[in-house]
Amino acid sequence: MQIKKRYIVIGIVLLIVLSLVALFSILMITSYNTKGDHNDHIEQVAAIALEHSPIESVDESFEFNGESSYFVYLGENNEGKAYYVFVPKTENVDDIKLLEQEEGLTKEEMLNQWSSQCTNCELVSISPGIIKGRFIWEIIYTTSEQYYFQNFSFSDGEIYDSISFQRN
Repeated sequence: MQIKKRYIVIGIVLLIVLSLVALFSILMITSYNTKGDHNDHIEQVAAIALEHSPIESVDESFEFNGESSYFVYLGENNEGKAYYVFVPKTENVDDIKLLEQEEGLTKEEMLNQWSSQCTNCELVSISPGIIKGRFIWEIIYTTSEQYYFQNFSFSDGEIYDSISFQRN
């Protein structure tokens, strides 16, 4: 009688462990497929940017989520002039926006300006964006105490607005 109870307990524990392994495997596969689908979608939207703008190739891509959300692509035309192409996540080609890179700071210039003013900060991301019709650089970063979302004017890097949250 004692042996039967022991086998039942071992069986139940084994069943729970196998169920957890199966659940974990399913979650990992789903996560991997979702990331792949997202990357495929970014490439499909890049084709829209290439078709509806002067750029001939995509050198870098970004995502901006603000009052309107955009996939943003940096590329050059056939004369070597660099542009940012803002494709709305709605993929409405009539709402695509174009910005010449020379109209403002490059990503590297903005990061250099930011990092010289922000010591002990850890960069999370940087992306060009549009807020209230103005082109901006959005920099997301953390300090030991805060999580920051700061927007800087694309043209000169001056602070446009800032939001911070307490880190737990």
